[in-house]
Amino acid sequence: MYKKSRSCKIPCYLILLLVALFLLGCVSKTPNIQDHKQYREAVSSSDSSLVLGKITWIENGKLKPIGGGVFDFYIKPGLLRLEDRSRHFADLNSEGEFAWSLKPGTYVMFRLNYRDTWSGNYFFVPQVVFKVGESGQAYYIGTLSSEFTYERDLIGGMSGQTKFLILDESAKYIPIFEKRVGKGIQKSLMVHDKNIPRTIDTEPEFQILLQVINAIL
Repeated sequence: MYKKSRSCKIPCYLILLLVALFLLGCVSKTPNIQDHKQYREAVSSSDSSLVLGKITWIENGKLKPIGGGVFDFYIKPGLLRLEDRSRHFADLNSEGEFAWSLKPGTYVMFRLNYRDTWSGNYFFVPQVVFKVGESGQAYYIGTLSSEFTYERDLIGGMSGQTKFLILDESAKYIPIFEKRVGKGIQKSLMVHDKNIPRTIDTEPEFQILLQVINAIL
């Protein structure tokens, strides 16, 4: 778990502006598809596929609902596509389910952004990778179960440990998703591996990432 620093020597508003401009140029947003018509459009595409699954967040043994409002708790996964190194931040619904339209390729879930009104902003590194096969298909990639056990300090900050696990709930979710999609869904589960680099910001780190993925996929 990493907490975002609140101290800086340069005016914070200037740093935030520069970071925002940088991210706008380098990171795109992947919305969560919820309309059945959009589901079917995604699996009819010639250059992308529909990727389906779920993320659950458990804090100190209790499932934490994911909201969509300005002041709600949310988890937002960051995805890195290896083929072109493009980065995306993707949305979830209130149940943690997702339906993303993604180009074929290999994706690393390189971080989970965490926001809570009381706890503040953090990010976690799930060390997860998955593959999207040929375009025009639908893929179920499983449930990423995230269990966060923490303690608070005197000023309310959190510190603790996070456990990530990939669950195969295809028997439950594939029939549900197939009704929405209108066609068969292939299973291509995410893989969690602790050898995946926790940062992928330099060329040596990226090359290590490629070696690890070639070994596990």
